[in-house]
Amino acid sequence: MNLFVTIPVPREWPEQSVSVVDETIPTEASKVRDRELNGGVRQVTVAVPRLQPRTEVRFLMTYQVRTSQINPPADPTVFLKPKSSHRDGKTHLGTSPQINPRNSKIRKLVKQLTADQPTPWQEVETIYNWVRDNVELRDGDARDIDNVFKDRHGCAEDLTGLFVGMCRANKIPARIVWVTGSQYAEFMLIDETKQAHWFPCLLVGPREFGGLSEPRIILQKGDSIKVPEKKQRQKYVAEFATCKGNVKPVVRFVRRQVPVE
Repeated sequence: MNLFVTIPVPREWPEQSVSVVDETIPTEASKVRDRELNGGVRQVTVAVPRLQPRTEVRFLMTYQVRTSQINPPADPTVFLKPKSSHRDGKTHLGTSPQINPRNSKIRKLVKQLTADQPTPWQEVETIYNWVRDNVELRDGDARDIDNVFKDRHGCAEDLTGLFVGMCRANKIPARIVWVTGSQYAEFMLIDETKQAHWFPCLLVGPREFGGLSEPRIILQKGDSIKVPEKKQRQKYVAEFATCKGNVKPVVRFVRRQVPVE
């Protein structure tokens, strides 16, 4: 049988450094590669062309990940709204799985909320406050933001996705950041030199806007990822395996976080 496995792994970000500490690659694996997807996701792909019946194959990689605190800017009023063509933001303005910034009712509310705000930073903060104040947190599976907006309730991922969609409706790039066990949002503004700056914010839990006092390991950034083996764009890229052959193997993925003392 022919087995192909992909595993998303942490990658470098300004607030995160990553290094490989150890790796165990089985002799059965003919191809082990790193690849980047949409600039926000890093994967390791493993090909096992010939896997014999009743054979156990283990692939192990150990990474050291260091994260740093993100402080809000001293003067947020200096930041500007980027043009839609800005290379760092244009891919985070459109539609993503379950995130439709073109919903007419959402766009209408966003226009009302931001009409009297003097700076782009305050426009985003007004959207942030509205989501936290008006959408009730409930357990459940993630849904389209159209329904979350209509019902005024959703899970943590829903609140994050709605904020991202509302920012995009206001022509401000935004994306979901997937971290261990949860997610948060980032929005993008530019400085006077047109350099992009991404600012985090938590939609659930303590109010943190523009900074993050307790960063977690970032698994991936973005919410509309093109995976070569998938027909549809992915909101979140999970590990998966495909196999060609009459017998389907049992594949188990284990991700374990070990604090460094």
